[in-house]
Amino acid sequence: MLNLIKIGLAFALASLIVGVATVAGLFAVFYLISQALVYSAEIAAVRYAELWPRALDQNRPTAADVRVQALLAREQERIPAARLDLRFVPSESSPTASGW
Repeated sequence: MLNLIKIGLAFALASLIVGVATVAGLFAVFYLISQALVYSAEIAAVRYAELWPRALDQNRPTAADVRVQALLAREQERIPAARLDLRFVPSESSPTASGW
């Protein structure tokens, strides 16, 4: 009789653990799906605005870098009368030549 009670408690504990594991697994799946959706939205926005490829060296910006900076400058215009002027001036010396 005592063994049957032990087996019953073991099954109750096992079903509780399985229930908690199922909920934790569902949360993990929901997290992964939400991350995939966020990444796909970011990729779609970058592809639509043609903001790729970006330069690794900031001293030699690509056309996408210029578009990004122009979009950021336009975003920073808070007052309708204020206008930001964006110019890219080629650098005369590289960072390695200046002692960095």
